[in-house]
Amino acid sequence: MRYNLRFCPFTVTRRRKQKMRCAIMKSTALVMFTTLVALPSPNVRAEARFDGSTLKSNLENVRSSFQVPGMAVVALSDGKEIFKEGFGYRNVESREPFTPDTIGLVASTTKSITAGLVGTLVDDGTLDWTTPVREYWPKFKMMDAFASSEMTLEDMLSHRSGLPYHENLLAYGVGRELPDKSKAKEYRLELLNRLQYFEPSYSFRAGWQYQDVIYTSAGGIIEQYTGEHYEDLVQERILDPLGMEHSTFSREAARNSGKLARGYGVVDGDVVAIPFADTRYLAPTAGLYSSAAEMSKWVQLNIDQGKYDDKQVISPESMEWIHGAHAIISNDSKGIGGGLATYGQGWSQHTFRGMAAIGHSG
Repeated sequence: MRYNLRFCPFTVTRRRKQKMRCAIMKSTALVMFTTLVALPSPNVRAEARFDGSTLKSNLENVRSSFQVPGMAVVALSDGKEIFKEGFGYRNVESREPFTPDTIGLVASTTKSITAGLVGTLVDDGTLDWTTPVREYWPKFKMMDAFASSEMTLEDMLSHRSGLPYHENLLAYGVGRELPDKSKAKEYRLELLNRLQYFEPSYSFRAGWQYQDVIYTSAGGIIEQYTGEHYEDLVQERILDPLGMEHSTFSREAARNSGKLARGYGVVDGDVVAIPFADTRYLAPTAGLYSSAAEMSKWVQLNIDQGKYDDKQVISPESMEWIHGAHAIISNDSKGIGGGLATYGQGWSQHTFRGMAAIGHSG
């Protein structure tokens, strides 16, 4: 009995010409990881060859080796949980255990949620992937005139806006509480108005550059066109249909749940507690709080092409678009899988030992 274990943030795997599909997910930096498991021999059911006790031991070794205070892992095969474990502590000082129900900020894996939300809005005819966003918000303006007139949601969600890593511009608001989603919506509108002053480092659509500002702005475009709050749309169209009852964009709600993990960082080689930052204002790019147990539902929906619990939440056509390649990240033969790495809509794609894999860091 053997299995291959590889660490890759928030990953879903798919094998061609076989029914067995498996995924493991976790969430955020230093308190949770995300993983991919490649199980061999498609003629044998995953449960029959899955060595949970060995996996549990190996994961604990990885956790301690990387000084991770706590993490959780859920593995799925054929729509069933075949592994579900917590490791370490969600609060090191009080020794509270980290479980699959522990809540943490899933950070940039939220981008896949945002892409899924757009998929539902495309499905009902509200939005279109390739329509210039200026048609949704006429004031949209970039420093580059061509980008101003032609930027689409496809461009924004695949990091090909031409903007460099302007993450310091998101520091506005960090460390202070935003009282409600209305203030977050106001921030995102202000960010939209300021895009015209952000200098690009690439020509529009000329290359892939990871960009949180433009992802947050995509959420702002959605809000301005629909008149609704981004958080409410995700709740209605994603979280509620999947029964993700404890997932939230509110730090206060996550804290009041009694399940929130403490944040930690490595400082001078030591793991120390770090202050919380309110991420509600950049919710579309990195603001969701969730657990391994609840995010596994999102993983299952992606494995099943938009369906969850016999309900088609996102159409197969939108899922194919979301999972497909829209920008080239790298063609370095030394990379994962030895070849091309691409980016879709909130997901990246690569190959791993003959498997097509999609994933995202967080």
